[in-house]
Amino acid sequence: MVRNDSWNFSELAHEFTVWLRVENLEEKINTAIARYAAHFEKYPDQTNSKSQNAVELGRLRAFQDRVRKIENASLPISIGATELPVSFNEQIFEGDFTSVFCLTCYRLSAPELTCLAPFQNDTYEQAFGTMRHCLCGKWIAWRIEGQRKP
Repeated sequence: MVRNDSWNFSELAHEFTVWLRVENLEEKINTAIARYAAHFEKYPDQTNSKSQNAVELGRLRAFQDRVRKIENASLPISIGATELPVSFNEQIFEGDFTSVFCLTCYRLSAPELTCLAPFQNDTYEQAFGTMRHCLCGKWIAWRIEGQRKP
């Protein structure tokens, strides 16, 4: 499961599993935490709020603690969508993963067997951008490129 984009951190329904090869996991987590810490230096009143940034920072710190407790760092670990640093979605969008297993069509695909396609969301978000999807059409990750005016 992955996040859908960098500004909406909702968890996608569990409809696929992605295997990422992540180098320097602790460094990536620290970088993400530092980015949020810089935000809270500018807006200290949001630190203990229910804002998405505060929620995200809490999840990243919990995930950081979990990673530190792992005994064998070379073994694969399962990471929930809400635990991921947002940059991991970019990796998946760019096709930087080893394989994806779609729970709709039960296909195990390498990155080159997934497709990029434009999309337009005509719901309240009025968003448009590009998505990566399985050959069966189930989306894996997407990048919002803008919003249309209603």
